[in-house]
Amino acid sequence: MHLCRICANASGRMISIFEGEGAQHDLINKILKYLPIHVCTVTISDTLPLQLCERCANVLMAWHELNEGCLNAQRKLLEMQDSHLRNKQEVKNI
Repeated sequence: MHLCRICANASGRMISIFEGEGAQHDLINKILKYLPIHVCTVTISDTLPLQLCERCANVLMAWHELNEGCLNAQRKLLEMQDSHLRNKQEVKNI
């Protein structure tokens, strides 16, 4: 079955979830982490498609990058806020 596991389309280049580029980009864990569909049953012995179309793979990887960027920005902003509050408190104590 050469359909995309996410969109069920058969168009374009397919990327294996478990091998090659799919394994390199850890697609299985991104699917499990971000998609609220019953793809969490994906295993090597699954009878449903074990590949993604290039479009869905790219969207999934972009979503992962956005998520990671947001988490990093949140951490950085909180650190900046804490630093600012500490500096403000130090000035107040002088």
